[in-house]
Amino acid sequence: MTSHPPELQQIASPTPAYRLAAMLLGLGATHFLAPRPFDAIIPAELPGSPRFYTYASGVAELTTGALLLAPRSRKLGALAAVALFVSVFPANVNMVRLWRDKPLPMRIGAIARLPLQIPMITEALKIYRNA
Repeated sequence: MTSHPPELQQIASPTPAYRLAAMLLGLGATHFLAPRPFDAIIPAELPGSPRFYTYASGVAELTTGALLLAPRSRKLGALAAVALFVSVFPANVNMVRLWRDKPLPMRIGAIARLPLQIPMITEALKIYRNA
């Protein structure tokens, strides 16, 4: 029995999808277990209750994480992850705006979240291409 070259082994590895799924499943569960911090960063300009958006994004994260776990739905899960990361960006921007009077380490953390969307989107696109 011959083993595959390292390039093919890396492409076929489900580990990146599992990592992203674990992150999304954990965050999604947190939206339900401790919703207040998420409620606080929902832009006030959105109609309705912030809790609705907190729960809706939690459902989206749980669903996306579950899609990433199964090989048959991994491509769809990766595309859903890209859409999710783009759609929560306004809340992250709002967090920077709302936290302008917080202590410096909190403000830096809020600002640092913004460019972190780029590697998360990039990773989801890699998972999509390799699924």
